Amino acid sequence: MKEPGSGENRSPCFLKRRKNVKRNLFFASAIGALCVSLLLAAPGGRTGGADAETGISPVQGRDDELRGLWVSTVYRLDYPLQYTSSAEELGRYAEEIVNDAADAGYNAIFFQVRPTGDAMYDSDIFPWSKYLTGTQGKAPEGGFDPLSCFAEKAHAAGIELHAWINPYRITMSESDELSADNPALLRPELTEKYGGKLYYNPGNPEARALILDGAEEILENYDVDGLHIDDYFYPGTDFPDEEEYARYGQGMSLGDWRRANNDALVRALGELAEEYGVPFGVSPAGIWKNASSDPAGSDTNGYETYFSAYADTRGWVKKEYVDYILPQIYWKIGNRAADYEILVKWWKEVCEGTSVRLYIGQAIYQVREAGWETEEIGRQINLARTEGADGYVHFRYEYLSDVKELVSEFNAAADSSERKILLSAENAQISAPESAEEGTEISVTVTAEAGKFLRFAEIDGTRFDFPDGHVRELTFRALVRPSAKDLYISAGTY
Repeated sequence: MKEPGSGENRSPCFLKRRKNVKRNLFFASAIGALCVSLLLAAPGGRTGGADAETGISPVQGRDDELRGLWVSTVYRLDYPLQYTSSAEELGRYAEEIVNDAADAGYNAIFFQVRPTGDAMYDSDIFPWSKYLTGTQGKAPEGGFDPLSCFAEKAHAAGIELHAWINPYRITMSESDELSADNPALLRPELTEKYGGKLYYNPGNPEARALILDGAEEILENYDVDGLHIDDYFYPGTDFPDEEEYARYGQGMSLGDWRRANNDALVRALGELAEEYGVPFGVSPAGIWKNASSDPAGSDTNGYETYFSAYADTRGWVKKEYVDYILPQIYWKIGNRAADYEILVKWWKEVCEGTSVRLYIGQAIYQVREAGWETEEIGRQINLARTEGADGYVHFRYEYLSDVKELVSEFNAAADSSERKILLSAENAQISAPESAEEGTEISVTVTAEAGKFLRFAEIDGTRFDFPDGHVRELTFRALVRPSAKDLYISAGTY
């Protein structure tokens, strides 16, 4: 066997993988030839009991609920733990994150693949991220590819992997050094300095085209389950874009022109993702407008994305530029300036009558950073469920350890205890029950067709072989073990 990175037998962690369009929570999964689904997971299912620490009981979640976790790479906040070019260490860090997410019951990871105009993957457009090795443009050893590795490990664990990009930000400080192949260095006319950082100028159509090219590269080459951008749009109202405004403003007010620029990018990203059959969504700051600014706004008093970031987040929902909206509602229930409950209800109303799904961004980091009681997270999950949200995403992985026991129980409350039964038979018939509850025994009968004999029968990984070729029918009982996977029964004949 060849060593990783030495040729065509490399692990997927060491390869860019051309996109095979796959479906996820937004689309029905196709079942392969000869497989027939007898049982779909029934709505409802088990509900967890009260959490031992908080006494709060989880509200039952829907079967199609998205339960996500953000994994940040800027400043190495979540990944990697330290600068390294070691493929072994980078792979181990990724595996730990995916395992922790799986143990806690998450079904989606939002992995930050472009933190600052650089890449956590092998890109022909953007340089390797400095947050991997400590030097921008320096690749990990042996052809290791973090995005490919995360996708492989997440999918093996039954978890979706969404590619999260920060579209405009290039640097985090004036001291950041750009590699010689960085497009920001090669094409400085696309960039602007602001607040000690460098940004791609949202008002420059060629800068937006570059961002789109980068997104398409990801969708073309990697097996990701979605495309995601966060809340960083215009960094300030005094952003220096006078030249672009004079050239492209077309008589619009400055504010309307800036919003039109963000509209154009969001719409184009959505259309691009649709071409590849994956969902696209945005996680903006939680307040579009306060009601004091616009009667259509929320009963809040805080930072307004419409005016401060020039992000018409409500408009993106109404125009269906996005498949989902994921507002970051990082306040407590009952907060005077921005009440979590008020904002969840407001966003739910915004999404009514559209095809846009609503996920709620929740701040598990506040337990450690602001002294929130753990049960606040449980209450927020419950409220999102009772108000009809389609799921929630937690910011961010580092803080999972603070709330893992509670989150695990609340995440589990969305899983049905019934398992799909998938049959695959070659010249045989399989008789199995229409219900398979975990922890119960089921009876299965396998019968060979006329003139045939059973060669093998297998259920849930346990295989029975019949080398003598004299068995026409087999009846056996099996225990349905707890698992997030489908239950497979197969048989073959001579």
